[in-house]
Amino acid sequence: MTTSRLLILLFALGAMSFAGCGRLGPGDDDDAADDDDSVGDDDDSTGGDPTVVTIAQIHAGEVNSDTFVTIENVVVSTPMLFDEDDNEGAFWLSTPDGGENSGLYVFTFYDVVDELDGNDDAAPGDVITITGTYIEAFDYGLPELRLTNASNVTVTGSTTLPTPHLVDAADIADGFADSSLWGAVVQIVDAVADNAPTWDSYLEWTADDVIVVDDFYYADVEAGYEIASLSGVLHPNYGDASLFPRWHDDIDFTYPGCDDSWGADSIQGARCRVVDEDTEVTIDGLVVTSPAPFFGNAFFVQDIDAVGNFAAAEVYAIFDDLEIPDIGDVVNVSGDVENFKGMTEIVVFNGSDVVKTGANRAGELTPLVLASACDITEEHEGMLVSVASVEVGELDYNFYPVDGCPKIGVSSLFWPTVTGFEDDTAGSVTITDLVGIVGESFDEMSINPRDNLDWGTWPAASSSVQ
Repeated sequence: MTTSRLLILLFALGAMSFAGCGRLGPGDDDDAADDDDSVGDDDDSTGGDPTVVTIAQIHAGEVNSDTFVTIENVVVSTPMLFDEDDNEGAFWLSTPDGGENSGLYVFTFYDVVDELDGNDDAAPGDVITITGTYIEAFDYGLPELRLTNASNVTVTGSTTLPTPHLVDAADIADGFADSSLWGAVVQIVDAVADNAPTWDSYLEWTADDVIVVDDFYYADVEAGYEIASLSGVLHPNYGDASLFPRWHDDIDFTYPGCDDSWGADSIQGARCRVVDEDTEVTIDGLVVTSPAPFFGNAFFVQDIDAVGNFAAAEVYAIFDDLEIPDIGDVVNVSGDVENFKGMTEIVVFNGSDVVKTGANRAGELTPLVLASACDITEEHEGMLVSVASVEVGELDYNFYPVDGCPKIGVSSLFWPTVTGFEDDTAGSVTITDLVGIVGESFDEMSINPRDNLDWGTWPAASSSVQ
């Protein structure tokens, strides 16, 4: 299991969605003394030995709800989602060949997920035999296997994941899909994103009217992005058939303006999805453009010799006490490519992953000049930019929205506290000669001055944050 902040975030997103939609079922552990679950306690309320069934038999309606069952030699087709606070968890199963009538949803509890994960059991690709209570959940009869004990999962082997079942987008669009596809891993091709995942949409989005839920993997897409293929497990979400992409490879797209010739040893390759996430890279000759952000253990780098954009990223350390280089220092960086809330990161694991060359090019570091803050797009993420004039609205926590393009703002990435940022800035005014690092957080982008010297007129700040 990766230790990156990306997967930590994705698990948190999954937990939030579970708690919000109520699609998982009862949320108390059957081991608890005050259990009020109607079915599925550890010894099984019906008593007796389990009945051996198949996923195909379940989809054919041959298994009654509330039946204690064993399903043999099925493949775990997704990572696990969980909500520790509500003691809920879930994952999906598939027959080895995939296709229609191949998938099944497993509802379980956090302590079960924790034990399975601790034993490295039920990971994607594991072949398992599983025992639990089959129920038809919700008023639309969602097939669900209730798992109450980690000991009821036996790993019998491992295999390649089932090939996604190709369907037309129209077959699963607008929340409608045949129940034979529920729980199956499916794929659509040559789709176009209709919108971006936003906070207002609970990070859901659509492509060719197919509802996509980002519980496993946040897709950094915008309206109009062309998607060569989109895969994931199909599951009713609030009753609407929805696609749940599981990881990077489930969404094949690139950002407009990227060049396929950019290699894996370049910052542009890391930024443009030429390099798959969780892939280790070594990129030499990057110039440091920022101090540490408020959360520490990170800094921004840029290829200042690059022609064009997509030339910057954040370096983030998962260990304490990263030595932050000076702005202008030239560094070689080795780490894993990740995406956190839409921001590309190179995640480093120890101090030797960042090597200073001894050179400093601060005198050559020139911000990219933008005609307007509203011109900021994905290609500018992480880069040092400047804008001659920016008119902003009222501060919303740590974000001043830019007039005319409220999803773009001026923000406080390099201020230790939001209060300090508010004290050092002047509210809803016109800012002149603004310089900063372009940040991204889900569907919002921002210019982040590095200190109070990174603007011309906004009432002079009392102190520098560098």
